[in-house]
Amino acid sequence: MQMQMMKMITLGYKHVKTSSNWALRLLIFFGCIFSMAYPSFAQEQSPTFHAVAPDVLSNSFVRCFYKDSRGFMWIATEDALIRYDGNYTYRYTHDVSDKNSIPHNTINCMAEDDEKQLWIGTAQGLSIYNRELDNFITVDSIKGNRNYLNNRYITDLEFDAKGMLWIGTHEGGINVYDPVKKAFTYLVDQPRSGRLPSSNFVNSLVNMDDKMWCSTKGGLLLYDTHSFKRLPLGSLEQFSNAQISAIVPEKKGSLLVSTVGGEIMRVTPGNGDYDVDKVLSGTMLGESANKILSLCVDANGNILAGGENSGFNIISHDGTRVRRLLAEEDNLKRLPSNYIQSIYVDNSGTIWIGTFNNGAFLLENNAKKFNTSSINNFPRLANEVRSFAEDDQGNLWLALNGIGIAQMNPVQQRVQLMDKINRKISNKNITSIICDRFGALWLGTAGKGIFKVNLKTFEVTNYSLTSEGFGNDQVFCVYENRKGVVWAGTWGSGLFYFDSQRHQFVSATEYKKVNHIPNTAYVSDMMEDSKGTFWVGTLYGLYELTPDVTNSFSYRLHLPDATDTTIIGAQIQVVVEDKNKDLWVGTTEALNVRRHGTSDFIRYPLQRNGLANTVRSILPDNHGNVWLGASNGLLKFDAKTKTFINYTREDGLKSTNFNRKACLATRAGNFLFGGNRGIDSFFPDSIRTTPTQAALMLCDLKINNRSIKPGDIDSPLKKHISLTSDVTLAYDQRSFVIDFVALDLALSPDYNYCYMLKGFDKDWNCIGSNHSAIYTNIDPGTYEFMVKASNKDGVWLSESLRLEITIRPVFWKTWWAFSVYLIVLTLFVYFVARVRIERLKLKNEIKFEKLKREQEHALSESKTQFFTNVAHEFRTPLSLILIPLESLMGTNDVPGVLRDRIYTAFKNASRMRRLVNELLDFNKLEVGNIKLNVQHGDVVKFIVETSAAFNEMAAKRGISFSLSADSNEVRGWFDRDKLERVIFNVLSNAFKFTADGGAIKLTIQVKHAVIPNGMLCQCIELVIEDNGIGILQEELPHIFEKFYQAKSSFKAADPGTGIGLSLAKALVELHHGTISAESVPDKATVFKILLPIDGKLYQVSDDTLAPADVQREAYHFDFVNAPSSISEIAHDESTKPRVLIVEDNLELRAYLAAELRVAFAVLEANNGEEGLAITLAESPDLIVSDVMMPVRNGIEFCQAVKSDLSTCHIPFVLLSAKATIEDQIAGINTGADLYIPKPFNIRHLMAHVSQMVSSRQRLYARFSQDVYLMPGKVATNALDQEFLQKAIDYIISNLQDSQLSVDSIASLFNLSRMHVYRKIKALTGKSVVEFIRMVRMKQAIKLMDSHKLTLSEIAFEVGFNSASYFSRTFKEEYGRTPSEYLQEK
Repeated sequence: MQMQMMKMITLGYKHVKTSSNWALRLLIFFGCIFSMAYPSFAQEQSPTFHAVAPDVLSNSFVRCFYKDSRGFMWIATEDALIRYDGNYTYRYTHDVSDKNSIPHNTINCMAEDDEKQLWIGTAQGLSIYNRELDNFITVDSIKGNRNYLNNRYITDLEFDAKGMLWIGTHEGGINVYDPVKKAFTYLVDQPRSGRLPSSNFVNSLVNMDDKMWCSTKGGLLLYDTHSFKRLPLGSLEQFSNAQISAIVPEKKGSLLVSTVGGEIMRVTPGNGDYDVDKVLSGTMLGESANKILSLCVDANGNILAGGENSGFNIISHDGTRVRRLLAEEDNLKRLPSNYIQSIYVDNSGTIWIGTFNNGAFLLENNAKKFNTSSINNFPRLANEVRSFAEDDQGNLWLALNGIGIAQMNPVQQRVQLMDKINRKISNKNITSIICDRFGALWLGTAGKGIFKVNLKTFEVTNYSLTSEGFGNDQVFCVYENRKGVVWAGTWGSGLFYFDSQRHQFVSATEYKKVNHIPNTAYVSDMMEDSKGTFWVGTLYGLYELTPDVTNSFSYRLHLPDATDTTIIGAQIQVVVEDKNKDLWVGTTEALNVRRHGTSDFIRYPLQRNGLANTVRSILPDNHGNVWLGASNGLLKFDAKTKTFINYTREDGLKSTNFNRKACLATRAGNFLFGGNRGIDSFFPDSIRTTPTQAALMLCDLKINNRSIKPGDIDSPLKKHISLTSDVTLAYDQRSFVIDFVALDLALSPDYNYCYMLKGFDKDWNCIGSNHSAIYTNIDPGTYEFMVKASNKDGVWLSESLRLEITIRPVFWKTWWAFSVYLIVLTLFVYFVARVRIERLKLKNEIKFEKLKREQEHALSESKTQFFTNVAHEFRTPLSLILIPLESLMGTNDVPGVLRDRIYTAFKNASRMRRLVNELLDFNKLEVGNIKLNVQHGDVVKFIVETSAAFNEMAAKRGISFSLSADSNEVRGWFDRDKLERVIFNVLSNAFKFTADGGAIKLTIQVKHAVIPNGMLCQCIELVIEDNGIGILQEELPHIFEKFYQAKSSFKAADPGTGIGLSLAKALVELHHGTISAESVPDKATVFKILLPIDGKLYQVSDDTLAPADVQREAYHFDFVNAPSSISEIAHDESTKPRVLIVEDNLELRAYLAAELRVAFAVLEANNGEEGLAITLAESPDLIVSDVMMPVRNGIEFCQAVKSDLSTCHIPFVLLSAKATIEDQIAGINTGADLYIPKPFNIRHLMAHVSQMVSSRQRLYARFSQDVYLMPGKVATNALDQEFLQKAIDYIISNLQDSQLSVDSIASLFNLSRMHVYRKIKALTGKSVVEFIRMVRMKQAIKLMDSHKLTLSEIAFEVGFNSASYFSRTFKEEYGRTPSEYLQEK
């Protein structure tokens, strides 16, 4: 019908005169519009072939197709097997290194059994596809097979009713495989005359009615599927020698048989035999066609045939019509080749075509949903329909861009261009058209304002629209409200309305109103709703104009903001109200709706729904749905599901880019949308959604950008991903991609997908037509991956796809790792707690022990300090005992009987002094404040002399005390004082524990030995052996401990204090030596002392001068040269030297005063403070002071005296109970002239005092006799030397001053006259006057020695007024006159 109508239009066109161009346009346009009702013929006229996976198959030799039970299309090619799911292709090829790969790349046939197993026949054997592992099993390699294929080149496969697989081979006939028994049965003809029969070359197999039809190169064969016997052909004998290329069953039970010669026969069973009818002769497919290679029947019963150079052929069921679709060069809708290798019709009716080296194709067979219309043969812009209008008679008015307007009468199906009107319109760029209530047309133009057309008279009136804006006469939209007022929106000059009284358009800008529409606004659309509210859309927002009582408006501007209740998109495109009084607003970003009775907008963003669209026009239908003309297709918004359906050109649309406001819903209910390619027309109710039967499945899993298959190294898949319901990924596999697809093999399935990883994603991710979900660095845990899909009509698949994904934590985050951590942590806490408890316990024990030690140490210190203090206190009484005893022993007036008693008292007092010194040394050893003072000497001699002190005791007690030595003289370095104490303590200990009449032996040996610091040096070894009470073995390690007393010590009369051996050990170790003891109780005790005497150990050399010898000689004071008695120092009481005694012990101070008062004038002080005051006041000639005193001690007193200019010349003697060398050196360093330890010998003190006085007198005499004055000879103190030198220099500089006196010198030093007098007297032995005269005389001698001046001149130069007085004075000083002195010279 449609074809006939088109022929009528075409024939009619040939007879039309060409005088009018509009008639031509009218005829074409009318024919196109009329053809909308018959789309099916267009399909028949213009079938389209679509390439399948051209990137993969474009150059492939496609041998056959097979769609399996899961919906995958398997494509067999010459070089691979392809699995196709409508979007992705998966290629399988033979891999010599993989036994599970397909046995050969050339695939010939495929079949699926009742268990959904896919069998593939190749040029090198038969395989079964393992869906779970996505690999292949070669049938010949199946374990338990009884036999094997007799020929590996497989040509066809067919299953019979019992599940037996019939296998056609090339040269091997038919092999029947029993999958249960795993055995092959061979149906093959034996060679004849050495040649294989052509019947063994099988082309195809078809099972029908328990008979297996077999086409071979030698003709048709028929087998019974139960007995495997070959059946007689009967009426089919004509095919016995025919080369049959294909056998195809038909729905009604008949079969189609094609021959190589191009003939097609229909075999119909009946009455126990077969009827054979010729459907197509060999010439029907063209002379150039060679042979039929493929034969198929489509869903309508048409026969589809293809072969060598035959093209694709559609043959009617009865063969009366043949439609040949041959290849056309550069026509993408046609096949690229006439060589058709295979044709396949799947269960959905889709036709698949395989070519020779040109890939695979689909034949489009989907009916279009939309009718289309275009205005052909007009200039290109004529296709662009800008606006529609409908008048009261139902005529449609079209605004054609660049042409003008056209009218279409739907009843008469007549379309014409309105040239009468178009000629009167100076601007054909019409943007909007409306038909008012009076039947007039209003045309808005871009540049010429508005044209009003009277359709009765065709009179055209032009109106200009001007304001202060910059879009004058640029009309974008025209609208008539309920009152009949025509409004116009301009592109840059704001909003206008038509004033019917003044017959002109007036600007509607109300400057005084808030939020008014400015006269520069870009107005895109306007609409009056059912309540009378006027809505105006602009490029920057939506205005809401509410009428008021003054025939004006109140304004409200709706702008997008951050809230969810405003519009999305400021650029308003269209505003429409539907029958439910809901307001729909389209913008460049979204569809917005304001429901009736509400004030908020609901937004439906297009981008969020995967639609990159701009809403340009809106038409609501009667079901609440909204149809949107957009920038990229036609959208249907389903009001119930709140989803969009996007229709494109694949659905039959002529255009996918629709113009603004170019839409119309006619009174008949037809929807028109205008675009840049024509008109799309449809009834909304006729556009029904397409149901979908697609299966949603996963098709690939990529981990770290690598596709994963079952069996791969570290693969988490046990089955193919499409068969997997759960998967466990390792920690390093937590970045993955999942590919999925709705398995639909239609041309353009256009499924939209949404996915979500439950447990990670909060909402669905809608990705449009993409097929992949990408996730990176997902945290360990269990998730559920879900996918859902909808087709292009918005119909969702009934079930979503789910995959449980478990991501294992890294091994240190697994549950067992955390268990281990917990155990370790528990153990750690336990051990920490235990250690802490142990530490606290240990700390407390240490603290307790420390406290105990501190207490013991404090006790020991207090004991030591007590003994030290006692020892110090003993020194002074001992001095008071020893000094008188010593004095008595030195006089001859004591009777002999008393002398022995005095000696006994002196001896025991000396012993007490020695014990006191030991206590003090022991205390110093405790604090580490004792040092060696090694001296060079004869060690043997020293030991002999020290041991001699025990001879008297040995004699009295009858003890045999012997001493032996290897050598009579051994010289070395040692500390005499400390070695003496060691020998004395050890010998005292031996005598103490040896009974009367016993024996003690001291042996001295010289040897080289290694001392504790590892050094080899010369040593002396002392062995002291006694036969006393001995020491228990268990007590030996403790006898050298401080205050330790052995249990056997109670047997001794005097057990001692327990510090002697401890002190001896400390002193020996101070010498880097060793001391040890061995004992057998009641038999013998041996002490061995090893003492190094090598100077290298003490960092001195053996050739150094022996200071010990020198000091030993100096120690014994020379009493011979001293005054015979103390009284010889001075006889005159007034001239006695004055001595200051400073001592806090009254008895000792009194005794010293009594002894010194014989020769000295004695001054006394109780402490250093009193002594300093007396010193400053009296300036004594000598000071004798104790060290340990209250208020100010002796050291401080000495420092004060020696640092004062007025007193630094006074000799200072220190007496102290601190008797060590260090104490003596410290005293000397403070300025003391002499340091004598207590207890001291009074004669020794008196001798030192006398010697100091005598030495001072000799220095005076020598100073007086020297010509040159040298202060260093009479003063050792630097202050004294400076004092004298300064005084001498002052006198010399003032020699001529006859008034020079003590006052001038005192003022020089800022001292009193008395202090200056006493100081000069003490330093020179002269008074100040005598000292000045002496300086004058010595200066005169110098002048006389120069022989430059006369005596008179010299006398005047040195301060004498007369030469005679100078001569007399010189003679008194030197015993001769100046002249006599010169003569002697």
